[in-house]
Amino acid sequence: MPPEQIAGSGWHAVTHPDDRERHRAKWLACVASGKPSEDELRFRRADGEYRWHLQRRVPLRDEAGNIVKWYGVVTDIEDRKRAEDKIREQESELRQMLDLTPQVVAVYGPNSERVYANRVALDYIGLSLEEWRQASDRGVYFHPDDRKRVLDSFDRAFSGGSVEEMELRLRKGDGTYRWFFTRCVPLRDEKGQIKRFYAASIDIDDRKRAEERLQQENVALRKKSIRPRCLKRSLEHLRL
Repeated sequence: MPPEQIAGSGWHAVTHPDDRERHRAKWLACVASGKPSEDELRFRRADGEYRWHLQRRVPLRDEAGNIVKWYGVVTDIEDRKRAEDKIREQESELRQMLDLTPQVVAVYGPNSERVYANRVALDYIGLSLEEWRQASDRGVYFHPDDRKRVLDSFDRAFSGGSVEEMELRLRKGDGTYRWFFTRCVPLRDEKGQIKRFYAASIDIDDRKRAEERLQQENVALRKKSIRPRCLKRSLEHLRL
């Protein structure tokens, strides 16, 4: 486009139709307020292709504070936008995979902030993702007898980046507890910095109950085997 065609509001002609009204309203608000602003929108290139750009606008004022003119810079961010779209797509696929995983999975940030919990986890504790993120009590979902031990283990993982494994009891939404085997693993970037912590928990309640029953049966068997020996010794004593 020649300069005279771009002058004034002529440059709006190369703005993507879906961005035009929003961008125009933002520009008018910027002029009315006199404040710098920025916007992301698509501009049409000479070959007809629309590409995403970041536009920044800054006013130039005279000594009295009056706006003399506006300076604008437009930066091509198409590659960045495509990369962001790809990341969002990958994150969406990952979340779908986590939601289909028959495990309780929670994702934490490098400072132990809550990032994501899969559908199995949220259904188990009876909360929405936002409610879980905003919950302030760290140990509220752990059995009181396990709480200190589990929190100490998580603190070691978060502070030192170690892999931690533990057995613990998690509280369901109905207030009951079930045993889980939990593994907390850090995810590092190419520089070795921790980006995320993944905590995956497998329900082992049936196994733990079976172990308890087996232990109780073994105790009962030992008692039965001790009783005849005691009786035999008593009879021998009476004979003497």
